[in-house]
Amino acid sequence: MASELVAYSQNNPEWRNVTYAGNLTFRQAGCLVCCIASKYSEVSPDCHCPPQVAERLREAGAFSGGFLNHPSRIPDALPGLDWQGAIHWRKVPADIGLLAELVSIHGPIIAEVLWNPDLALCYLGADGRTKWNQHFVVVVAVDNMCVHIMNPWDGKFKPLIDSRHMLPEWDAARGIYGLRLVVPASTEEK
Repeated sequence: MASELVAYSQNNPEWRNVTYAGNLTFRQAGCLVCCIASKYSEVSPDCHCPPQVAERLREAGAFSGGFLNHPSRIPDALPGLDWQGAIHWRKVPADIGLLAELVSIHGPIIAEVLWNPDLALCYLGADGRTKWNQHFVVVVAVDNMCVHIMNPWDGKFKPLIDSRHMLPEWDAARGIYGLRLVVPASTEEK
């Protein structure tokens, strides 16, 4: 088991302009891959920066175009990690108690937030096409209803409330739209 979570930024000059899948670069939309790479840093003793993780995910067929539409293939690409599904809180407040429990069981958990809190999660762009206003962060701790994250945009640890992804009047239950349960693989016999 590796030690602490490595904070990867999608804006790292070494890879921000690298195309990771489809025609998307890390700077454009690499937040989820950076979150997965950070999570992988907990279970793998080797350095697996985001471009390496993206390559392994591509080889496992986890992407459709630029989107990670086949997350069940994460364990094939990244031994030591397991995919246990997604939880969506898009129409209801997030269950912060459940989030705290999941963090205590599995360590940091990937969460979905809005990239721009002034827009809806899904909206019609100026070009008439549907756009997703989502961003992914890693929840590293939940302390008295305060959610602490690692934000792959800048690779910084901070309270979610202090991030650009929430409006001042929101609490964490309003700001979290879902979870992606990329967790350490069980070492128990099945």
